[in-house]
Amino acid sequence: MEQSSDIASEVIVSIKPKGNRYLIQLGNGEYLKYHKEVVLGSAIKKGTFLSDSLLKKITAKEQEIEAHESAIRLLSFRARSVKELKERLQKKGLYIEIVDKEIDRLRNVGLLDDLEFAKVWVADRGSGRAPRSRQLLKLELRQHGITDSILEEVLSEIDDTENALQLARKKARSLKNLEKSAFQKKMYANLKRKGFDYETIRGSVTTVWNEMNVNSEDKR
Repeated sequence: MEQSSDIASEVIVSIKPKGNRYLIQLGNGEYLKYHKEVVLGSAIKKGTFLSDSLLKKITAKEQEIEAHESAIRLLSFRARSVKELKERLQKKGLYIEIVDKEIDRLRNVGLLDDLEFAKVWVADRGSGRAPRSRQLLKLELRQHGITDSILEEVLSEIDDTENALQLARKKARSLKNLEKSAFQKKMYANLKRKGFDYETIRGSVTTVWNEMNVNSEDKR
């Protein structure tokens, strides 16, 4: 996004609209493309001398607009943590100070909130269709830059025993025709991937196996 200083000291020979941006032609034949807000806000026009200071000014403004548009677009898909959004914006080559400014703006208006992000993450993955362990949730959230104080708050009510049992009962539907050893092997592997410890897994597998066999006997 940063423009090379070699194009400074050039004269603007034409400015033409192109979508929501303007295509600026320089005296050396090169073209620059800037958002309309940048061009109109800086009052540049045909014949304007593109000094180094002016180039830096309009490039910074262009980056501010891109940072905001990119952030809003990313947040429209799903909630993001501060760390995740910051990394995504930096990958676009935006100045770190502009990224930080946009992050602060979004936090101030409530569009970026690590606590709310963590709550949504736990609600989606802590139970429901694919519950996982407290330890795995903690690891995932830490990778998103969530602090220990937030982790403690959002994970305080996670019940590994209940979640493992819920997941085991769901998985058991596809394993009901297996012999006990094969059933246990597949169930252990499935629950292990979700981060549950050995004792929790053993208890859940035993409970579900017994439930299945009791139900089978009741039907006879």
